[in-house]
Amino acid sequence: MSSLVEKYLSEQKSVGGPFANEWLEFESLYQSRLWHELTLRVTSFVHRDELKQGDQLKTFYENFLSDFEHRINQLALVEIIIPITRTFKQVDQAIEFIQQIREKVKNNSIAVLLCDITIGKAYLVTKNLIETKKIIENLTPKFDELDHLTTVHSRFYDLASNYYRVMGNHNEYYQNALKYLGCIDLSIIPLKEKAERAFNLGLAALLAE
Repeated sequence: MSSLVEKYLSEQKSVGGPFANEWLEFESLYQSRLWHELTLRVTSFVHRDELKQGDQLKTFYENFLSDFEHRINQLALVEIIIPITRTFKQVDQAIEFIQQIREKVKNNSIAVLLCDITIGKAYLVTKNLIETKKIIENLTPKFDELDHLTTVHSRFYDLASNYYRVMGNHNEYYQNALKYLGCIDLSIIPLKEKAERAFNLGLAALLAE
């Protein structure tokens, strides 16, 4: 165990609080080098509601996760990183962070796609439509070339449909929105979102050429 990790875990254990059991489990799995099990626990941990605000997840990455990230499946690493980026106060810092991770997972094409999608979503949130467009236009042929459905298809079509809706491109919105719905389990969509999507699709169908 590196001195940085040891110091960090020791400090967190001394604090106790709602994550007391997690710190003990992280330490045990890390010391036992059970990387798969540790990945699963970390994946669950970064989605905790209590961590959606503040810089705890950023500190968690810098002092713990970064020590063994090279041992994690690269796509799984990106999935872990995404909720961490949402806690960044500045979107440009989140984008820079994802770009750094992208370089680390460059040997996994699907992980790279997910990084690009995440960056595209960040651009769209900040209404940087030029950069959003560049990413979508770059990714579209890559997804067209894939001969199987991946875990990131739905997120690409969600990004693309949201972009085209903002741009008022009813044809592209309609096509990408339908592709998105074809990639996911519809039961996980909240009722309010279902109603909004149904309305937007109906409107696009009327306005599309």
